[in-house]
Amino acid sequence: MQSTADKIFEGAELGKLPFDIFALERWDYSRPVEQDQEQWDHLAREWLDLDARGRHPYHPLTPESREAPATAEQMSRVLVPRQTMKERNLSVVTEMGHGSPVWLRTCYSPELASVYTEWCDSMELDSLDDVGEYYDPPGEGEEFKMPLYEAKLKEKTMMFLIDEEALRDNLIKVLWLDIHGACVWDNRLPPDDMLAFKGRMFDGGSLADLSEEFEDDEEMYERGAVLNIN
Repeated sequence: MQSTADKIFEGAELGKLPFDIFALERWDYSRPVEQDQEQWDHLAREWLDLDARGRHPYHPLTPESREAPATAEQMSRVLVPRQTMKERNLSVVTEMGHGSPVWLRTCYSPELASVYTEWCDSMELDSLDDVGEYYDPPGEGEEFKMPLYEAKLKEKTMMFLIDEEALRDNLIKVLWLDIHGACVWDNRLPPDDMLAFKGRMFDGGSLADLSEEFEDDEEMYERGAVLNIN
């Protein structure tokens, strides 16, 4: 995959991202420039509070159809100081859902830096509708499968989390998210299995797809179970 730090991706240009349109429409340009960061933070919180229906108007069908409601000068004031090229490109890449999830690193402990470096060397690290699909519900005697079944109905995408626990255990955390960005299920993945896992996801994989291989192994129906990618 092309590095998100090399050049701006198509669809990530200023004024093209859904949040761009939201922020530019609501920005109060009469306020002093010194208050811009405060205004940005407030709009970011408003955006995060929106559900999928509230964000829908800011997601035109194609990037080409997105038109920023602002001048180049206004976009330079609002967007340029607060977004890196990598951040903007990631907003486009993650629209692919399972095929290109975000990596979130929260641990920068010096003693664990070598583990993170090894992961980067072995993997390509680049540091939504409420109605779920239909799956047969668990039958009698399979009550232990119900939490995962409910998660499969809600899950829309995923992200990888690298926190202190992940680095110490040498297991990447896989967070399965619903359309609102809430984590509905989580697994752990050995770094050596990452390439095979990404291949499964690019081929249309999902939490539901992976769970077909769990059969009646009760441990695999517990949150945090270690995935075994064949």
